[in-house]
Amino acid sequence: MRVLSALFLMCVFTGSGSGDSNITETAVETAVETPAETAAETAVKTPVETPVETPAKTPAKTPVKTTVETPVETPAKTPVETPVETPVETPVETPVKTTVETPVETPVETPVETPVETPVETAVKTPVETPVKTPVETPSETPSETPVETPVETPSETPVETPGKTLMKSSFHLYAAGSVFEETCALVPFRSESLQRCGYNTSLPLVLIIHGWTMNGLMEQWIFNLASALKVRLQQVNVLISDWRILALRPYPIAAKNSRQVGRDVAALLRWLEEAGHLSLDRVHLIGYSLGAHVAGFAGSHFRGRRKVGRITGLDPAGPHFEGLPAFDRLSPDDAQFVDAIHTFTKSSFMPGVGIKQSVAHVDFYPNGGTFQPGCKMLDIYSNVFQYGLQGVPKTIKCAHERAVKLFTDSLVNTSQPIIGYRCRDDSTFNKGLCLDCKQMRCNTLGYDVRHERAGRNARGLYLKSGPEAPYRVFHYQIRVQLTDLMEPVEISLLVSLIGTRGLTRDLPVTLYQDSSSPKAFTSLAAVAADLGHLTSIRLVWKGELVWSNWMRRVRNIMSWNGPDQDRELSVWRIRIKSGESQEKMWFCGVSAKVTLLKASEEQEFRRCRSSSTASAQRTETDMKTHSHSTQSFY
Repeated sequence: MRVLSALFLMCVFTGSGSGDSNITETAVETAVETPAETAAETAVKTPVETPVETPAKTPAKTPVKTTVETPVETPAKTPVETPVETPVETPVETPVKTTVETPVETPVETPVETPVETPVETAVKTPVETPVKTPVETPSETPSETPVETPVETPSETPVETPGKTLMKSSFHLYAAGSVFEETCALVPFRSESLQRCGYNTSLPLVLIIHGWTMNGLMEQWIFNLASALKVRLQQVNVLISDWRILALRPYPIAAKNSRQVGRDVAALLRWLEEAGHLSLDRVHLIGYSLGAHVAGFAGSHFRGRRKVGRITGLDPAGPHFEGLPAFDRLSPDDAQFVDAIHTFTKSSFMPGVGIKQSVAHVDFYPNGGTFQPGCKMLDIYSNVFQYGLQGVPKTIKCAHERAVKLFTDSLVNTSQPIIGYRCRDDSTFNKGLCLDCKQMRCNTLGYDVRHERAGRNARGLYLKSGPEAPYRVFHYQIRVQLTDLMEPVEISLLVSLIGTRGLTRDLPVTLYQDSSSPKAFTSLAAVAADLGHLTSIRLVWKGELVWSNWMRRVRNIMSWNGPDQDRELSVWRIRIKSGESQEKMWFCGVSAKVTLLKASEEQEFRRCRSSSTASAQRTETDMKTHSHSTQSFY
């Protein structure tokens, strides 16, 4: 496992791409300094008035050509070239106001060229008292600002510079059904004509998809699968794709730092759409994957009070460089009116994980404990590393990390098979079957149809099981076995078969744990892929082993002369099964006697008792069905 962790850390903290975290355009305020023989010295720190003595005989006319190329920041940031020809007669005092006033004598013809490679923001006020012959009129005492219209191209790799606005490192593309990335239309912020060109409908809500860190610089397929599912399900919606690969194709620590800057870009886009497209922020849904989840959070943090983004969904938000940080340094419930998150690959005892473990939303889902996911085999990492080198580590990690995206997409596609999560203290408690209760809104629907609720800051996460492939929904059952003669804390390993009106499932491995509220009751959780309908009977096979929780009890059992024989049978009174999806409770009794002796490796059948379902359970089932249709409509 040390080798595995080392490979993982090497992958996370190294990556393709290089460069600083922030590629910034800096507007510099400076004065242009020319050689000493030139017509004017422009950078003087202390105002100086210097009378200049001029030789008596000087050529009457000395044409001085002073060509100064000074890029001046205009709305399009276009340098203006102003050639000035000034015939000068003997001592001429020309006060030039830049930073100081200095009388200048120009006895020589000196062509001066001062190329400046940095955009210079300089308001120059130059009163000229000599006759000037020039094609460009420069009114005295007026800043030289000449607006020039320059068409702006917006390639995904190039920062977008817009008149009077923030320099943006991201681009945004309007998705049309069935299109690939090259066919999407680039929406250029602060260019209203791009709204019409791309067919952006200002009357529709907006969903913005934000990718995460990248090692290859490609737009991955999950983006278009999700965009397509949104268009098919919602139809009347604008789906935008954020492209910030120019800052994401960096070593991970730098890309993580860049996420805050990308959040500013997204916020600037939303402000512009508010003004130009009359967009209401409560109709905005930001969906971010991995680092993109924190980008969405940073974007949302720019809007406060009633002017908040409607919803943010974090799909396995990134953990490294964000785990344990305060709310303003990561995605948090403060960033939108409603925030939900799905955690699928967080750290565990055997794997560091790449997703964040802590709660970051109003509603946090932890499928399969939020660690490794069904169908993702850790053993594949060795074959992938052998075949692909270090690139094999991300291939293995991607399976579990990207499962959050697939679960959310599944909720859009398979609407008839909602995935239910149950509020619980932790994954261990959930696996004991102690959390399948939907009273007082303790359960919720994972994905797009989540019920919007404002859970407290110390609220527990929602846990669930899911399958290895779509559709991912499974059916949860709590198995509660009541014994008559065993009262010490033990773990009992069973094989359980469930038989229902629509099918059966055989030999589910189940471990029973003692219920702290009842010493003779032992519980566990079983997850079944198929809908079995109403259960009619169950069958149990005991493996014949007891795992004693108290290690001293284990020693006494082993040391005892008759220890191996005294635990060879269990006295089962009855069994209760509770369905998480329907909330129905069912009681099962032995076929031939009130107490059934369960011996090692011997199968026993239990059938429905006479009154296995109560009226209250049926009412709860009705409430559960109502719950699936009562989720708040985001739009």
